Formats: sequence, C-alpha cells, structure tokens
Amino acid sequence: MLVDDNTVKFVIVDRGKIVATDKWISSLLCLPQSENQEKSHKLWYRGLSDCSYQLTPTVGRKVDYANCQMALGDEEKSLLHRFRRRTYPHVGRAISAGEAIFLARHHGLPTRLLDWTANALFALYFACIEHPANHGRVWAMRRRPGPDVKELDAFDLVQDQTEEELFEHLVSRNGKTCDASDVIKIVYPLYNSPRLVAQDGAFTIHSEPTRSIESYEGKPFRRANLDIDRLYCWRVPKNKKTPILRELSSLGITQRLLFPDLDGLAKSLWQTEVLWNGTDVVEPGPVRRGRSL
Repeated sequence: MLVDDNTVKFVIVDRGKIVATDKWISSLLCLPQSENQEKSHKLWYRGLSDCSYQLTPTVGRKVDYANCQMALGDEEKSLLHRFRRRTYPHVGRAISAGEAIFLARHHGLPTRLLDWTANALFALYFACIEHPANHGRVWAMRRRPGPDVKELDAFDLVQDQTEEELFEHLVSRNGKTCDASDVIKIVYPLYNSPRLVAQDGAFTIHSEPTRSIESYEGKPFRRANLDIDRLYCWRVPKNKKTPILRELSSLGITQRLLFPDLDGLAKSLWQTEVLWNGTDVVEPGPVRRGRSL
C-alpha cells in the first residue's frame, strides 16, 4: 500500500476460519476477485500450530531449555560463525556466512530468516500437525506489486564471507532515521538443502529480528525496504485439525513429502499409522481404519 512517493505500508486482512481443505482452497482461488484485485499476485504461506505464535524470526524469540529462558539475538553472529566452522566435515569446504544462513535455518539454528512456502497445503499441514489443544493459524503474504520492488539476491548475499558483512548488507540498504529505516525483504534462497527444494521455500529477512511482522502493520517503510503489500490470516479451529490432517494425508501431504530424508520417512510412517488407525482424541468417536502409506 502506497503512503506517499517515498514510503509504503502493508495491511493485515482477517479471512476467518478454515474448516475444510477443499473450501479453503476454493476461497484462495477466488481471493483476487474478493479483494477487488485486477490480477492475482503470488502468495507465500506460513502455518503456525498455535495461533498465539507471532511472525517473528527464530533468533528474535525467547527460548526455553533446561529450565532456562533466554533471547538469542545477542548470540546471533556467534551461533552462525560456529555453525560455519562445524559444517566443514558435512559439506567438505568452508562456506560463507551468506550461504550458511540458509542452510542453518533449515536445520534448526535460530536466525533472522523467517520461513515461507509457495505451497498453501504445506502451510495448512504445519498449522495442524502440533498443539491439538490450541487453535492454529495460516498466514499468506502478498508481494508488493510494482517495478520498484527488488528482492534481495541470494547470490549477492552468499558473497558476504563474514557475519558482519552479511548483516551490514541488509541494514546498509536504508538510512539511519526512525522506523522507516527498518527492513523486511523477501529473499529467494540458494536451494542448498533437499528440504528447501521439497518445501518450495522462500524467506523474509529482517533488520529487527526481535520484532514481529504484525507489529509493523500501518507503519511507513521506505519503498526499497518493504516487499510486503498485504498479509492474510486464517484461524484453524482446534477441533478441525485432525479432520484436516486426514484430508491432507489423502492428498499425499505428509512428513515424508516435506522432509525428504530418513527422519521424514520414519516420522511419516508412525504419524500416518496414528492418524488413520488410532483413536481421535480431539473428536472422540469410533476407531477409523485405513491404509498405511
């Protein structure tokens, strides 16, 4: 959304509830018409299994482990540097900080990257797979239209050899004044992980990783600093998670598809067995039988 010639902002649109996979997909296909858009723009999706979770990069969240709680933001450069040193035996060479940040995120290291997928069904799966006692949420991010939108180039980022160069590359795009200097950019990664390929992933990268995307709604950004035009959100009622997971499993959306390795295969086997042959705790009823994939 354009504010003036120099600044832009985005809005958040609540699209209600997701009660069934087919109805939701139909509503997505009709989204351009319902929003009075002349043409459709690509959407990126993110699923959260607890609707209280925010769109905050992992390094900006407080984490609990071993009865301790801490924010990892101050350790961001150190964590990434140590990851680079210890990946050498796995990749057979030294990798740059820009290359490492993509690989690290998809193996669970907290970073300032936030994961998104081009596949709406994948996001719905992630919104349902955990926390059965809580409502889930699906987010969709619409890229800001216009020729002035220039996403960060992953090939530029991977040239940044050190953590200092990498983060300076991000924040040096802007000036040094007020909220308008914050940056939320879309970056299409190097697909250096089978998981990235399988999930058709992209990222947003954040100059202020401790701040959620939602908190920026209506705030002005410099045009070059914001790639988001609109965020859509849907709530997934907790009592619909299991039925939706069964629908997705019937469509082949399982852990094995999203994580194409032995971990994904093993988890998919037992999850599918529980899903089809176990007792539905969320919605009690007769045991349902089905084929194990």
